[in-house]
Amino acid sequence: MRDDILKLFLDGARLGVGLTSSENDLSACDIANLCDVFYFGGTKLGALFGEAVVFQNPKLAKNFRILMKQQGALLAKGRLLGVQFESLFENGRESLYYEIAQKENTQALKIKRAFQEKGINLLYDSYTNQQFPILTQSQYDKLSRNFVFELWQKLDNGNLAARFCTSWATSDDNINSLVNAIKEL
Repeated sequence: MRDDILKLFLDGARLGVGLTSSENDLSACDIANLCDVFYFGGTKLGALFGEAVVFQNPKLAKNFRILMKQQGALLAKGRLLGVQFESLFENGRESLYYEIAQKENTQALKIKRAFQEKGINLLYDSYTNQQFPILTQSQYDKLSRNFVFELWQKLDNGNLAARFCTSWATSDDNINSLVNAIKEL
C-alpha cells in the first residue's frame, strides 16, 4: 500500500437510509469496493450505541484499537456492540437494518408529499429521511408549537429552511399528526 495516495473514508451514520433511498444505485458491496474505510451507523437505525467500522485494507487499521483506547472509545464489553450489529444484519439485504432504514425514508417521503401538496417548496429534493421545507416565519412558528424540528438556514427573503428528520422511532401517529398540521398551515 502506498502512503502517498489519498484514502477515502465514508461517514456511515446515515448509510442505511442512503442505501435504501429510491434514488440510490449503490449497494453496500459497492461502498466497500469504493472506500478504504467506512462504517455502518447503528444509533440512527435503532441500535443502543455504536458503529461498525470496516477497513478494506488491514494496514489502515494498524493501531486503531490503541487509538480508540487512548481516546476513551474502547468498550470493556465491546462484544455487546457486535451482538447488536449481528442482529441488525441477520438475513443480509432483507435484514432489520435495511427494513428500519427503508421505513425512515418512507415516513420522510410522506412529509415531503404533504409539504408539496400544500405548495411549500423544498430547499433540496431529498429522497431520504431528511426533508427541508422552506417555511414562512408564521408557518415555522405554528409547526414548532407541537413538533420538534431544526432551523436549518435563514434565507435572504426572510423565509426559513427547516429540517425534518425521521428515525427508527418515528411512528405512523407522529407522521399523521405532522401531515395534518401541514394541511392546516
